[in-house]
Amino acid sequence: MFETVCRAIGSLLDSKWNVLKAQYHEGLQEIEIEQERIKAQKSILQASMKYCKTYFQRYGYIKILGMSKAMLLDTIYTTVKFLKTSDLSYFSTLDDLEESYHQNKRQQFKMVANEQRDGLNVANQEQYLMVLGGPGVGKSIFLRKLGLEALKGTLGHHLLPIFIDLKRFREQRNSLSEDIVQELRFLALRD
Repeated sequence: MFETVCRAIGSLLDSKWNVLKAQYHEGLQEIEIEQERIKAQKSILQASMKYCKTYFQRYGYIKILGMSKAMLLDTIYTTVKFLKTSDLSYFSTLDDLEESYHQNKRQQFKMVANEQRDGLNVANQEQYLMVLGGPGVGKSIFLRKLGLEALKGTLGHHLLPIFIDLKRFREQRNSLSEDIVQELRFLALRD
């Protein structure tokens, strides 16, 4: 009888031991999964910080002709002239809009309803922007500033700016998606 009780207790302890062992291994797996999640979050944070830093170093300064020293792009206030959505109704296609712009000798639009509107405010209000203008009027500067504001989180949208100079398309034969990947790698992964 004593042996039977001992076997029953041993069997009970053995099954409890197996349950505890299984719970221990499950706990270890959960800890390993949590450690991997934390490691991934840390890597994402490091890459994000590196991306922001490199973006700022690459696009956050501007050197204007005749200046010996580059200045912070952030210190330049950018007011950009935007057409209202109602003004766009005068044009049947985007090609007509562009043609109208290029036909005007001063390369500007002659819309009565036109008004000066801060480009950053417009970018906060509109989902899509078309930035047109002749060489040297500030299109790239505005887009670089818009990217800096996006990284600071001051825009109304959560965006990751990827600035690709369209001149690269004349020089290279990459697709847009290849250029985006290349820019992301350069900004986030470079040493």
